[in-house]
Amino acid sequence: MTFRCFARLVLVVVCVLGSVARAEGVLRGEAPDWAVFLPLPEKVTRQPGDQGGVHNVMVDVQVVLEGGEEVYFQRFVRAAVTRAGVEGAASFQLDFDPGSETVTLVALRRWRGGQALDLADRVRPEVIRRETGLEVGILDGSLTAVYQVPDVKVGDLVEFAWVTRRRPYIADLPLAFSMPLQTDLPMDLVHFGFHWPAGRALHADPVPDLAGLTATEGPGWQGARLLEWTLRGDQGVELEEMTAMEADPYATVRLSEAADWGPVVAALAPHYRADYPLPPDWQARLTEIAKAHPAPEDQALAVLRLVQDDIRYVSLSMGAGGYLARKPAEVVETGYGDCKDKALLTRQSLAFLGIASDVALTDLDEGRGLPLQPRALWVFDHAILRISLGGKTWWVDPTQSLQGGSLATQAVPEVAFALPLTGPGQKVLEPVPYDPKTQAWVEVDESFEVNDLGMFLVVQTRYGGRKGDDERASLATASEEDAQTELLSWYLDTFDGMEPVGKLLVTDDREAGVVTKLAMARMTAAAVEASGVLSDMRFETGELFGDLTLPLPAPRRWALGLGGPLSLRQTTRVAVQDQTLNPPEGFSLYSRAFDYSFSSYQDHGDLVLDWSYLRHPGPIPADQVEALAPQIRKLRDSTTYSWDLRE
Repeated sequence: MTFRCFARLVLVVVCVLGSVARAEGVLRGEAPDWAVFLPLPEKVTRQPGDQGGVHNVMVDVQVVLEGGEEVYFQRFVRAAVTRAGVEGAASFQLDFDPGSETVTLVALRRWRGGQALDLADRVRPEVIRRETGLEVGILDGSLTAVYQVPDVKVGDLVEFAWVTRRRPYIADLPLAFSMPLQTDLPMDLVHFGFHWPAGRALHADPVPDLAGLTATEGPGWQGARLLEWTLRGDQGVELEEMTAMEADPYATVRLSEAADWGPVVAALAPHYRADYPLPPDWQARLTEIAKAHPAPEDQALAVLRLVQDDIRYVSLSMGAGGYLARKPAEVVETGYGDCKDKALLTRQSLAFLGIASDVALTDLDEGRGLPLQPRALWVFDHAILRISLGGKTWWVDPTQSLQGGSLATQAVPEVAFALPLTGPGQKVLEPVPYDPKTQAWVEVDESFEVNDLGMFLVVQTRYGGRKGDDERASLATASEEDAQTELLSWYLDTFDGMEPVGKLLVTDDREAGVVTKLAMARMTAAAVEASGVLSDMRFETGELFGDLTLPLPAPRRWALGLGGPLSLRQTTRVAVQDQTLNPPEGFSLYSRAFDYSFSSYQDHGDLVLDWSYLRHPGPIPADQVEALAPQIRKLRDSTTYSWDLRE
């Protein structure tokens, strides 16, 4: 799915990637009369934040609308400040969609000692089709024009400027644009100018007041309003570890014609709400599902599993295929489809059984940040489904193969927000809630027995929710030996001389959504003696709590994002011949970030240690993060306990 590609054509300039061309190559021409070549910064110096010996001198994006097309003038200037940076400064690439875009190179210059050498007519690009998403089943038809600028030396500046004309694949979408004025790299000059058409509504989000930033408005091309933002001498944004998506750390210009999401939904809903025919054999399978599962919820789950498991993932995102799903009959006949194809097929299949549902757009990685974005199609990169049944709402992902659980217990797509394509009355993003206790969980039960024959270990790990789905997918491709090694790896590395006993036992209760792995290991008495392990016998949470990437809090600028929901529990039972171990004191912690408890007790002479952890979703405001330090220190201090078992 390629909804986000529109945004990339604006944002990608800062990442040193451009946009667009024809299949036969990039055209050569002159800049349009409305495009302004701003003077280069007077002083170009290397900055501490420069990467790879390349300093970003200037990024300039100017936009007009002409004849129903979006026209971009884009200019990028960078300097080679070290020998290592020569390669980066001298190589430039333009990524483009040949089906909807035309690109024209208007300037290519090498600057040395204040003098420019015009190379636009001398350097020819190599145009290649890379298909960078091929390994994950995505074909988008994009091409890349690669330029190699000759004779670049340390201290030189390289300037590229090009014009992109983009023809829309989908009519009636509202205007929307986004341009970051900052990245994590220093930049001498960033300029964004937009000729907003007269008579078109404009909703501009506030831009932070930065040092060196000016914003102006004046007359533009053909009666348009010229909106300009210029940022000089920015040192870049130093992101902190685990910065939350909602923090929005980069100052960004966001412009929208639409005041709400209604126009975006209105443009797509006719396609995603149409009644499509299904092949007879597929209808027969749906009829069998209805006979086998009288309850509507069970029918809906069976249809979801049918699409998830029987339709493999392949995305043909060329042209309008990046935005409009293929017809369900075609998806069934070919046996493959992408997220929007599978979502529409599931919707049509549920409708055949009389169950209501809606395709919904979201973003897999940046769903929490959707409320910050302009009202545009390109802010989305994924499609899921909202099922309405018996007064309840179920959010499901037809792309998630090998998923387990029922509608009530399976993992919900962790996207935070989605936009159902119901019609123009759908004006807002909808929250996608989940139960943090069941969304992703792991439970470990381990027992150690130490006696005259050595040390014996039995460990059972249960995975549920998203963790169960991940484990099921891993077991589908891993060998039994690899799976056993993965489960026992921490123990084998920690206890020198410990060896596996027997084979790994795996059970998969897909209906419950739980995968269980059971393994055994032992150390002979001789190995125990040789290792000296009994002098400092440690019992700890091992790799289970290795999933906790909690940074020790310090004063922060940005909100802390801990990741998705996670529930962990570990119980360790220890039996030592002729010894009784005193249980440590337990405690509980409750905070905005997590709940945690440790307890221990004696049970028929055995020592039992029990840890539990529940991570709360949502960001932690920056001014509240430092207060978490005592809880995190106490948590970390309680994950390991040791005894001298030689007595």
